[in-house]
Amino acid sequence: MGNITQEISTELKNTIQEIIFAIAPEYDFQEDAALVDDEIIDSLDMVYLISTLNDTFGIEITVDDITPENFNTVDSIIELIQSKQE
Repeated sequence: MGNITQEISTELKNTIQEIIFAIAPEYDFQEDAALVDDEIIDSLDMVYLISTLNDTFGIEITVDDITPENFNTVDSIIELIQSKQE
């Protein structure tokens, strides 16, 4: 069971990284740079990111969800998606 969860998490992370790479190909996923706080993505990028996440994962990210804390890292985006899928 743990391996299935880990595979899903890895697949989710890879998908999110692909989406972010399409927006910000210069972003280094190994660094601790924050996507929003470090201005790697701007407001138009955020609109694209949210729309793509909604479509890809069948979720609805609301205005209340749009905070730097939810979008600064791949891990925080994963947590947001998982909370919306519950």
